[in-house]
Amino acid sequence: MHEVNVALVVLLVTWFLPMAGTTSLGVAAKDLWKADVLNLVLVNASIYHCSLVVITDGSTSTHTIFQALGSRGRGTTGGEVVFEVARDSHGGTNFTHSLIPQVVLQARRLRLLTWCMAVVVMSDNPTFLSAFAEASDKERLIVWTTKLVVVTSVTMPHLHSLLQDYWIFSRMNTLFIKSKEKPGIQSCQLFVYLPYSPIGPQVVRVASWTAGNDIVLVPERPLYPEKYNNFYGSEVNLTWIPIKPYWTEVTRQGRNGPEVIDYTGREYSITSAMAEILNFSMNPLPYKDWDLESFIHFALTLCQSVYT
Repeated sequence: MHEVNVALVVLLVTWFLPMAGTTSLGVAAKDLWKADVLNLVLVNASIYHCSLVVITDGSTSTHTIFQALGSRGRGTTGGEVVFEVARDSHGGTNFTHSLIPQVVLQARRLRLLTWCMAVVVMSDNPTFLSAFAEASDKERLIVWTTKLVVVTSVTMPHLHSLLQDYWIFSRMNTLFIKSKEKPGIQSCQLFVYLPYSPIGPQVVRVASWTAGNDIVLVPERPLYPEKYNNFYGSEVNLTWIPIKPYWTEVTRQGRNGPEVIDYTGREYSITSAMAEILNFSMNPLPYKDWDLESFIHFALTLCQSVYT
């Protein structure tokens, strides 16, 4: 075994085996809220029946994770996998960046084996969450049908930065559960990132929770809102290839004299219709010549990404 693999200290696999019930071991009091609110999220988001992959940096008690998984009970049809990445004794970040891609790769293989999967990441470390986001983008861990839940207590500036700067947090079905400090009361707030809204891209709160209560949703905001049914007039960049009869660049005389570039073709017409329905404007990017080999490589890569 390579030395780097030794630090992956826990791999608990119960894949396709239902949990028998809650563990009899004690649960760290400071982590109790994570199990409670996580189970409520799974129920409210209608993903309680899905298989579950949990990735943690070790800061959350493993007893808490078992508590959360055990509470799912016999009504679930999927199994659970827990990856715990050990901390570097020296506190370095290279360690995190070397191990998380291995964990994400294994998680993606599991996603391909199940029809419904949710991913839960538990960490209060922005570096850990950034490394997870980067690895997930590279390995295509998260697709639109995959629900992602991030349980954390990072500061609000860090939360805004994470939600805005990483594709899987900003553009995919991702929900951040952030603890909120209240003297003597455990509570949290739930946030998502909306890339398109009437006032532009924004981080919004969709719900809140206080210990002993159910999740309180913000009116007209589900836990996982649709992000692409209305672009609110935003400009969307488009790549295109001049292949007749699908997309063709044409030059016509402008109203004030100078010639202007316009487009025609089946693909252009379909995209134009979509733009009208979804309320966005098209911005075809400048075309650069591709040779046949590059085009074939692009087409194969696109097909592979669609089906995986």
